[in-house]
Amino acid sequence: MKKLIFALAVLMISVCWVYSQNPEFITYTTSNSILRSNFITAIAKEADNTIWVGTFSHTVTGLGGTVKITGNGWSLFDTTNSGIKNNTAGSIVIDNNNNKWFGCSMKIDGFTSTVLDSGGYSRLSGSTWSNWQNNLFWSDNIQDLSIDRSNNNLWSAVGTFFIQGSPIHGTVGVFNGSSWSFFTRAFLASPITIPSAAF
Repeated sequence: MKKLIFALAVLMISVCWVYSQNPEFITYTTSNSILRSNFITAIAKEADNTIWVGTFSHTVTGLGGTVKITGNGWSLFDTTNSGIKNNTAGSIVIDNNNNKWFGCSMKIDGFTSTVLDSGGYSRLSGSTWSNWQNNLFWSDNIQDLSIDRSNNNLWSAVGTFFIQGSPIHGTVGVFNGSSWSFFTRAFLASPITIPSAAF
């Protein structure tokens, strides 16, 4: 009997511990938070557990914007109150220096060639915003970002998009802190390096 009581006590303690370590999930939407779209495009977490959430900007799905969550505090960053390039951050990464990088997706009307939302790169360093665009042969439709932790280089996937049926080709880019390199379409070709000042 004592063994049974002991086993039950251990089980109850274990359940309580598991529950305390695994709190319930809460779903946040536009109806119970400051999110302006339920279409989540990116999530990143800082070392202090601050969360960054990117959303998709669309006339149907919502206005978009990037949300910062610190504990119970929520803040919205968009083109009206910050230096971010546009309201669709398709990718978010945090580099070794705690700079926040946002890969902004470009939106264009494929029939009229009208740019609806200019894409490119945005970086938040402390409270300072910086922006880059390709303005070359490639699109500004930034699809994905990744940090090489060994040297803090930022790698980027630039997506292809179409204007009136004609492709504006994507590429792979890397930023080493002072200049950008964009790889040509040829297999294993040398990259084209462009100083930051050229952007």
